[in-house]
This record gives sequence, structure tokens and C-alpha cells, in this order.
Amino acid sequence: HPRATMLTYQIEVSGVTTGATIEIQHKAATDNWIVAHSEVTTAADIEEPIVLAGRFDETRVVISGYTDGTYTVSAGAA
Repeated sequence: HPRATMLTYQIEVSGVTTGATIEIQHKAATDNWIVAHSEVTTAADIEEPIVLAGRFDETRVVISGYTDGTYTVSAGAA
């Protein structure tokens, strides 16, 4: 999504018993990745929309501390 001013992420989680940490990051002008949104998932089933406003050249999703379950993250310009 080059130079998006608003992005929407849909996070879907299923089959989770202990969870993971999900971060949505964007790349700063200094080439450093900055966390725009972070959450720890511990519920069995989640469907959650996340809306970010700003000027984003590059974004990525990082899932860490993964123990179980299925994680699906999709993005689109709002």
C-alpha cells in the first residue's frame, strides 16, 4: 500500500489457548520499524478490525511468542 493514509487490518484468531503477541509495524523515514499497534491474544476466537491513520510507505505484521492457534491478518486501504 504505497503512501496509504489510512489502513485497515482484520485480525482473525482461532484455536488459541495461550496466545501470542501481534504487532503491526510501519517503517519510519530512518528505516527503523515502529510499532503502530500491539496486542496480546489469549482468547480462543477473535475477529477484530484495526484502523491506522498516517502516511505509511511500508507496513508489516509481526507475530511473536506464538504457542498455538491459527492467526490470519489481512490488510487493505480504508
